[in-house]
Amino acid sequence: MGHVRVRGHDYHAKGYYFITFCTLNRWRCLSCIVNGQVMLQQAGELLMEAWRKIAEEDPAYELGVTAVMPEHFHGLAIARTPPKYVIGTHVSRIEGRVLHAMRKQLGNPELKIWDEDGFYDYLSLDMKMLKAFEHYIRDNPARRWARLDTDWFPG
Repeated sequence: MGHVRVRGHDYHAKGYYFITFCTLNRWRCLSCIVNGQVMLQQAGELLMEAWRKIAEEDPAYELGVTAVMPEHFHGLAIARTPPKYVIGTHVSRIEGRVLHAMRKQLGNPELKIWDEDGFYDYLSLDMKMLKAFEHYIRDNPARRWARLDTDWFPG
């Protein structure tokens, strides 16, 4: 899995991570946006279950705000102490868990959900930047809805 790494950052150290990953070909299978509110679909519910497992499997991480958009996910993960696993390991696990469950539920062993470019992580350098990331994530569904684009519902 490819992804954008922050050069020079030790991913085994503490850090504030803004994570983004997308579905393959921007497939709108994770949620719908209705009146600015996120309505999770089955894949989105599975994604949130898998996201919550990060803190269970690696107590160094505290999970912050999330936004499950129709075709992408944003989340904050804060490593308060050096983590057992780097954030990329957790993202791979999330994607694998969702993919495995969806293949089983849909009876399609060839199903592909995730963009092959992997994920993007942005490292927050200070609390001001962390707050800006939180604001961006919280407002993401409302911004999407405000575009008045009626093509946001999965078809």
